[in-house]
Amino acid sequence: MTFVQWRAVKKALAAGSGKEIRGTISEEGIHMITPESDSKNSWKVAKTFVATKDTLILFYDGANTVTAFPRDFFSTETDFANAVALARANLKEDRRSSRRRIRSTLIWIVVIIFVILLWKLFRDTQPPPPQEEGNNVRPAALSRGLSQSI
Repeated sequence: MTFVQWRAVKKALAAGSGKEIRGTISEEGIHMITPESDSKNSWKVAKTFVATKDTLILFYDGANTVTAFPRDFFSTETDFANAVALARANLKEDRRSSRRRIRSTLIWIVVIIFVILLWKLFRDTQPPPPQEEGNNVRPAALSRGLSQSI
């Protein structure tokens, strides 16, 4: 679930809290009744879904178009399990879990840090370029001067 989708889910759950929402989820689709609306949608309208232990989330075409069904929307545990089974039968499951995304992000951070450390290590272990010290140049100048005067 992307950050935008996550925000949309939080918004949908917050918007639905305190409102009376009734409805059914069946083979035909999703029927929801709120004080403001009465909507019937077939399974073809939704694109993907995510099922957590507490919520069934349906995603539609738009990035922030979601419907979140908290567990207490369903009258029994069996109804929740049946709704998840219907979603699995009719939709593609969004398997990009947040835990997986966090793990891959952490792996990339470790790889980047490792590369930086290797780069610094090899940069620091290379011998410095030869430098002419002031003492080495001076005797040569003196020896030239001495050889000319002899």
